[in-house]
Amino acid sequence: MLRPKLQRLLGTAAALVIGITGLPAMPAAAEDPQVPELRISSYSVSAETLMEDPIVSVDLSIAGSDAGVAADSFGIVYDSALVFNSITPIGTVGAQHTAVPNPDENIIWLTGAEFTGAAKSEVLYRLEFQLEGAQEGERFPVEFLWTGLDDSAGFFYSSDCTDITQAVKAAAVDGGIIVPDPNAIALDYTELQLNPGQQQTLQVLNASSDTATWFSSNPEIVSVDSGVLTAVSPGAATVRVFVDNKLLQCNVTVTSEYYYTMGAVDTVHITSRDQVVILKFPGNPKSVSWFSSNLNIVTVEGGVLSGVDSGIASVFADGGDAAYMVTVIVEYADDILYGDANGDGQVDIIDVICINKDQLGSYRIPDSRRRAADAWMDGSITFMDAVCVMKHLVDLIPELPYDPNT
Repeated sequence: MLRPKLQRLLGTAAALVIGITGLPAMPAAAEDPQVPELRISSYSVSAETLMEDPIVSVDLSIAGSDAGVAADSFGIVYDSALVFNSITPIGTVGAQHTAVPNPDENIIWLTGAEFTGAAKSEVLYRLEFQLEGAQEGERFPVEFLWTGLDDSAGFFYSSDCTDITQAVKAAAVDGGIIVPDPNAIALDYTELQLNPGQQQTLQVLNASSDTATWFSSNPEIVSVDSGVLTAVSPGAATVRVFVDNKLLQCNVTVTSEYYYTMGAVDTVHITSRDQVVILKFPGNPKSVSWFSSNLNIVTVEGGVLSGVDSGIASVFADGGDAAYMVTVIVEYADDILYGDANGDGQVDIIDVICINKDQLGSYRIPDSRRRAADAWMDGSITFMDAVCVMKHLVDLIPELPYDPNT
């Protein structure tokens, strides 16, 4: 049972949402309602890293709420060893929530009303804590809390005012801070974010047996075969493996947004106007300054890139103790002159020579021109691209690119 002070706090928050949305009585849950998934990430950090920087963070995200939510109210409870620092709204849905921290109770209570979005996955909040004195092998939970005033403060209503509280509670995924034991059996990743079609291999560390049984909580979102994950469609799922009499798991989010970590990639491509590209700064710096070398090509805000026009620009990120740069190549199909391998604005025999020299190894077509040089449209540069351009020059192929599958 929660203390009276907290009960009053949660009661006020719940009453506020109910008063705003006008939901004094709700129908029973529908047979097959759309159930959003709430997820708290798991953050793994070594004891050595914590000695240098004790600040840690986890993300609270939601997936599958594209139909909208009329109102919600729920809490987060965190381990007493975690000292609360801050909670920051990240996405548009997060901005539509009110967070009420109560460090005395190690609880944060959230309320929201009439929000939509997060059809695939959206981070609502980033929670920051301070953790000192942690030992290898310890775990510090950060979990959902649904018990408030009179044991019934938590609730979740869909856009048609259906009570889906129990279904959301059942689907919610808890997280926390993990300080791994380097000698313990574990997966090399406990959290993954993939794009549809992307594959990632999970490895079991320190296992004495080669026999492992893998399974996915939702193969329609992510499938797994002998540790090889394949992202199928946007959503969230958990991949588990049973090995050495232990059950290990990795939380996987599949999203159509493309995420890249600064320092891990040199070049990022934007190829469509609706493509969402997000750059992540390594670690968890308190603030990051972002800059674009050419705002007419690409803009950047909080790590989110927006292509403006075809071209090349550099994006810089300064986190105080470290700085990174990535080259951004914006190539919109309606701006590409296919066959123009040398970038002079026309398709001629010089482009044929450039492609052939690229294949012979005496010249390399720059990254910024390789998509235009793919006249055969098979996703790579080959001698067939030179043949295709040549046929185009003698009117055997009316338009470029030529799709060999048609």
